[in-house]
Amino acid sequence: MGTGSLHGNSGIFRSTRGNTFLRSLIIMGSSSNSKKLIVMVVLTSSYFLVELIIGYLYKSLSLVADSFHMLSDVASLIIGLVSIKVRTKAR
Repeated sequence: MGTGSLHGNSGIFRSTRGNTFLRSLIIMGSSSNSKKLIVMVVLTSSYFLVELIIGYLYKSLSLVADSFHMLSDVASLIIGLVSIKVRTKAR
């Protein structure tokens, strides 16, 4: 009862009760373009966090600076997701 699948039994995206953010991203991504953007947001966000943490731990200004560059990439990808959502609502 705690685990369900949004794409059948062998779906790549599994949802649990407490995972509402990921579920809302999956529901928002109805087209293949938005699904690709969601994957890119998740990957880029994880790289951002890794670069920020490692840069802080090793006192590397270049890694910290690059992590904030990745953050701007995440923001632009989110803007792209919102534009796809607005486009599909307008139809």
